[in-house]
Amino acid sequence: MKMKEIVGLDMGSHTIKMVVLKKTSKGPLLTRLGMKEIPLNLDPGDIPAMAYLLKELAEEMGLKTKKVSLTLSCPDLQIRRLTLPFIPNDELKEAISWEMKEQLPFPIETTQIDFHILRELMEEEVKKVELLTIACPKERIERTLSIVKEAGLEAIHVEATPISLWNAMINLGRLKGEERIALIDLGAEKTHLYLFENGILVFNRVISPGGKDITQTLLDEILGLTYEQAEKIKKEIGIALRKFPVESPAMAKESFVMRPAFERLVNEIGRSIESYRNQFIVEKIDKIFLTGGGAHLKNIIPYFEEELRLRIEPFNPLQGLLYEAEKMDQALLSLGESFAPAIGATFSKPISIEFLAIREPFFSRNQLKKRTPLMAAFVASLIFFILITNTEIQLRRLGQQRDEKTARIKDLENIKTSVLLLKQREAKIREERAFFPSTAESSFSYQEILKEISEILPNPVTLNLLEIQTEDKSLQKDVQSSPTSLLRLSGFVFGNDVQSLQTLAQLIERLERSTLFNHIRLISAEENKSFNQKASAFEILCYLAIHHPKGGMRLNEAKK
Repeated sequence: MKMKEIVGLDMGSHTIKMVVLKKTSKGPLLTRLGMKEIPLNLDPGDIPAMAYLLKELAEEMGLKTKKVSLTLSCPDLQIRRLTLPFIPNDELKEAISWEMKEQLPFPIETTQIDFHILRELMEEEVKKVELLTIACPKERIERTLSIVKEAGLEAIHVEATPISLWNAMINLGRLKGEERIALIDLGAEKTHLYLFENGILVFNRVISPGGKDITQTLLDEILGLTYEQAEKIKKEIGIALRKFPVESPAMAKESFVMRPAFERLVNEIGRSIESYRNQFIVEKIDKIFLTGGGAHLKNIIPYFEEELRLRIEPFNPLQGLLYEAEKMDQALLSLGESFAPAIGATFSKPISIEFLAIREPFFSRNQLKKRTPLMAAFVASLIFFILITNTEIQLRRLGQQRDEKTARIKDLENIKTSVLLLKQREAKIREERAFFPSTAESSFSYQEILKEISEILPNPVTLNLLEIQTEDKSLQKDVQSSPTSLLRLSGFVFGNDVQSLQTLAQLIERLERSTLFNHIRLISAEENKSFNQKASAFEILCYLAIHHPKGGMRLNEAKK
């Protein structure tokens, strides 16, 4: 049974990141991971050049599917919380547009807006809805979709990066209960601060500087330095801590040059957190997570903890995911914080914001309002046309009926002859069947076998092959009454050696108790190191206590 792959794509301003996940009974399985840096001299608005980079990344990763879930990083993104009187959903978007018209820094006509209903509430005996709304310039969305399309891919879902991070936090269990959680996303262009209460985004702030600003500080202050050298210095030296001074004078100078930019950043974060505390009358924040490309800078977490006097943890979404270690680039695995938006885009959507233009149903209320005059003219023209052509259509229909009846009358004489011939053939077939011995046939459904197997399998077992063959002569010599159907099971059992043997013993015992199987044999069981946790591969053969039509069945055939 082939599991569906889900592709998450993050088109950032500094890098393009892509992940491929499969949903399994053990949780999400990471199968591929890729990143492509955007050259410094490349204009992000150059659609062919950006599409070429994306296509290269997809080919390097061996991407099999063309469908991707896209997370959109937009510096002009506007997030608002609104409370409106309760109205039907098909009228809600229009009401939100009117409400946000004066709040946006760009024209509402050039903006794509979507919303998520947080809750319904009663205020002064009036039913209202509390909404989270997100607005993004249409030009940015259309440009990104053009890049994806020209790269040969198809975007099936488009959401904003804050929503992808929110979904990642929810699905990976970082938002729990009534905790107040902060998430700092250190991006290349800007730094974003998000604060959550009871799992709901209640406060957000866009902060400068971003990662590129720190790199630019080095270029401005140290003559002769290239952009690549400045990036390397920023990553390797980072920010010096008071209790751990840098080792050399050169490094001390470079760290001293960067320090004002880091201080501006941490001061802005501190002021934003204080603004949140005052606005929501909050004494403390329970936990702060750090993510984004800047989360890998040297000493960044202890520096933030030292300056903000708060405990900070990295938010690495790769932790807790299953993956095959030998197939993964270890350098990319160490940059897990950079892949948070792309991974969030692949998860289920408890928080759903859709920027992909969805065509409104023709008979929706808004569409009917727009099309009423045209529809009235069309209906009048249609009625007139029907009245003119109705007589001709009826005449043609009567002529066709006449011809059909005439043809039937001519065929009546042949029908009698055909019936006689059929009766003769039936009698002959009955006569021939009398010479064959009757056999007892046991009909059954492949679904019955699959259902029995699914109920028998213990939790730590995953099958990768279920095959039914008509017979296996190599095993029949050991069986007195040879069944005609052989069932082959192979797969993996997760756990240490003792746990794996106990699980296999439990599986064999359940097969023996079943009325559908007999002569169960464990053919092989050996350790498998393909996964990042202990596992054993196994193969079991047994006979079916029922017959089936000639041929075999594999698991994918049973699904049909």
